Amino acid sequence: MTAPASHDVNFSGVNNEQDLKLLEGSEAVEVVVGDAEHSKIWSLPKNLLVHISPFFAAALNGSFAEASSKTITFPEDDPAAFEMFVQWMYVGKTGRNSTEDIAIHIESWILGDKLGCPVFQDRAMLKLLHLHSAHLIQPKTLQLAYEGSAAGSKLRKWALQHFIYNAQYEKFVTNLENWAAVAKAVADFGSDYVAASAATFKDLWFNPIEKGQLYLEILAYKDERLDKKA
Repeated sequence: MTAPASHDVNFSGVNNEQDLKLLEGSEAVEVVVGDAEHSKIWSLPKNLLVHISPFFAAALNGSFAEASSKTITFPEDDPAAFEMFVQWMYVGKTGRNSTEDIAIHIESWILGDKLGCPVFQDRAMLKLLHLHSAHLIQPKTLQLAYEGSAAGSKLRKWALQHFIYNAQYEKFVTNLENWAAVAKAVADFGSDYVAASAATFKDLWFNPIEKGQLYLEILAYKDERLDKKA
């Protein structure tokens, strides 16, 4: 998703005098993320949210109830993913470099798409590329990527290419039962795989980490296998 020109699509943290001015005298907005049992609440500066996100700009400057209440709720989103967003919003980077955090990075990409923050999406994608440089993609990872993004999204393309590339490994093939379950649950996965399989051998069997630019919205790609500071 590409933000309108009035928003700073290249924003990546409060790191200069102009960005700091967004924090001066700004109203606070309460953002509630998660369901009733597992939610977190953040109090964040309106000026900053509106500056970087067309979603927040529409909600807080328009005729929606959120504009007067100064409260926005995301009941279906992951609090851990929004925590990553808050970290990125202030310092321009995100943490969590463990394979146990893969789902959070997928949720972060999905959140970035919803908020219209392409650089945040790219930070999440760089983490996914790095964490899969030495690990096979798992069925639940691909399913989450497909269920949380639209047809043709770069997140789906990344997940599908990892599946295609990893399918050559014997360890990967032993997980066929779980992959069959994913194919049954996610209809687009099967059709996308068939379409991709029509490509030439050279175009089909490439390692996604070697062509990471294909999956980024704005940032320039370099091989993240040697850099954990995405």
